[in-house]
Amino acid sequence: MKMRVWSTTLLVLIALGGAGLAAAADRPHNALSRPELTWRADQRAEPWIDVLAHELALVEVRAAGLSRHGRDVLGRINALDVERMNEALAAGDLVFVELQPAIGRLLTVRDSALAAVEEWRLGPPTRSRFDQLGSAVESAQTVVGSWQAIGTDARRVAGLIDSLLRHDGLVFRATTAGRAADWDDALALLEQAKGPLGEATEIRGVLATGLNTDTLDDLLDRYRAYDASLTAMYSYIRDTGRREGREFKALEAEVGRAQAALPADTSAMSVIVAEAAGPPLTDALVAIERARGDILDALAVAESDQP
Repeated sequence: MKMRVWSTTLLVLIALGGAGLAAAADRPHNALSRPELTWRADQRAEPWIDVLAHELALVEVRAAGLSRHGRDVLGRINALDVERMNEALAAGDLVFVELQPAIGRLLTVRDSALAAVEEWRLGPPTRSRFDQLGSAVESAQTVVGSWQAIGTDARRVAGLIDSLLRHDGLVFRATTAGRAADWDDALALLEQAKGPLGEATEIRGVLATGLNTDTLDDLLDRYRAYDASLTAMYSYIRDTGRREGREFKALEAEVGRAQAALPADTSAMSVIVAEAAGPPLTDALVAIERARGDILDALAVAESDQP
């Protein structure tokens, strides 16, 4: 009788134990509570995480330099200081020359890491760090295009400023010649002024895509009206020798109206630059800072969440 009781008890215990083992076998592994399951893969990933962080840090230093020079470019161009703006662009281009191979090395390391690391074997903490570094690499690549956009937009607006200033200089020389009664020279200078005004008009056509050019359009129209009125009056005086009479008075009055419509200072040009350069340059600078933020966040995680 006792033998039967013990046999039954033993069978019940075996059954319960087997059920427990089966339940344990069916339960999915939890890497957070079982880090030993991912330890080897995590350890193999660590050197790659370190190298990725190192290369990202080198890229971030250069991105910071581009951001600094880009802000200088924007400030100089808003001040209509084309010479200093070009200096800031040149300084940024030197940093950009260093950035490109740094990006190349970063991408090579990223590709090698992806080939060497079995991401599906990583524990969640290591996988998170690895993924965030990978996302930062993608962000880092955008810095290249952002700086190129800054250079393109800044040089285009600088060309616009230069064209308008050269036009103004030629017209000023023409009026000086007119006051000296040198009509041929005055008319020749007004003819030359059409060149930079045409260049400014071409640049305006490029800027018109997605930007507000109302102030620029208005200024170009006023310049054309003034140049045309001066040309008409100087031509009349040269051809007739007359500086009196109804026809001359009408031409002179037209010059007066056109001259009065011209801006008295560079405020209009400042508005033009703000409308043409402000939005694209600001957007590019924001993009660089956003990429830097992604890189710095990834570097902080890589350094602080060591397993």
